[in-house]
Amino acid sequence: MQADPELEAIRKRRMQELIAQRGGADERRQIMHSQILSSQAHERLARITLVKSEKARGVEDVILRAAQVGQILEKVAIFV
Repeated sequence: MQADPELEAIRKRRMQELIAQRGGADERRQIMHSQILSSQAHERLARITLVKSEKARGVEDVILRAAQVGQILEKVAIFV
């Protein structure tokens, strides 16, 4: 059974859209990092990411959510 070329084109376009959206989300995260984290905190988070990327992503999510709802009013200086 052959794949429908039109359906394949639609799938390919949709995949490209999803990839583009993901890239935009990562770019927004980086912008928020620079606004929320001091350089020391950003470096620390980068080191954690090298060892435990899932844990670092969880920490990022908590910090970003807190900033979005106004719980963080200054840059995060450093965390342990």
